[in-house]
Amino acid sequence: MVDYLAGAAAPYERVSGEMHVVDATDLSIVLSRPDVAGIARVQGVSLTVRGWWHDRRGRVQMVAIDTFLTPEPLL
Repeated sequence: MVDYLAGAAAPYERVSGEMHVVDATDLSIVLSRPDVAGIARVQGVSLTVRGWWHDRRGRVQMVAIDTFLTPEPLL
């Protein structure tokens, strides 16, 4: 979740709790508002990894890892 300030000039509008998925190719996000004045807080970054494969007997196997990386705000 990202909290940020947006607007053309002060007083800026505060946008709170905007949810985003990080782009895996460059680890970036795109905020909803194009006129971002500043980032106030980034919190709750998590990582989810899932993989499937066939074992030697042909059965489908799966692994799922859900990791909460930062319980405190990053900013």
